Amino acid sequence: MAIVDGLTTLAAVKIEAGIAISDTSQDATLEAFITSASAAICMHLKRDVKRTTYTDDMYAVNNHQFLYLREYPIQSVTAITLTGAAQVLNTDYFLGPADAKAGRLYRPQGWTGTYYSRGTFPDAYAGARDIKTTYIAGWYLPADPLYVAGAVAALPIALQYACNRAVIMRYRIAGQNADGLKSLSEGGLSYTWIDPSTFKAGNSGFDDVTASMLAPFVRHEPA
Repeated sequence: MAIVDGLTTLAAVKIEAGIAISDTSQDATLEAFITSASAAICMHLKRDVKRTTYTDDMYAVNNHQFLYLREYPIQSVTAITLTGAAQVLNTDYFLGPADAKAGRLYRPQGWTGTYYSRGTFPDAYAGARDIKTTYIAGWYLPADPLYVAGAVAALPIALQYACNRAVIMRYRIAGQNADGLKSLSEGGLSYTWIDPSTFKAGNSGFDDVTASMLAPFVRHEPA
């Protein structure tokens, strides 16, 4: 079974779960959980994380010095035009490491262009979609041949670990038939299993620890 845009690998999950790499009996189940957990994480983050080229992506002028692109971190900008005029990196606009991480392009004179009018006056903050961008954003995922753990262009290790945790917890709950189970006593023995009530709707179904790992990567909504 092929893992679709997985945020972790089968090998990484098995190592963390204490499952021998040579034991392939649960591979199909784990791969299914990796795919579903990865999709759920991206939904929770409200953003794409896979390195992708975005072509002719349009933005409205905003009269601010920063233009926030929809996807980030920005790895590179191929082309950008403002009211049809090509903008030159390090001349018309700038993209430093901090800006790339935040997903923004800095233009000292502001991203200005055609404004819409309200009544008889132009509104400097209600601009036309005069900015066209082609850029690369996101990270290499662990299964990508260009992925290097810890590299700037690679998926942060914290996100891979969060995915590992989500997969392993789901795997253990399913293996124990523990959905909805809070306690179990048998004879003189008492068992404590994972309590499904710790997986909250407000956390997109993740437990508090996993949700806290994901929190720094949730899409920002610039004013």
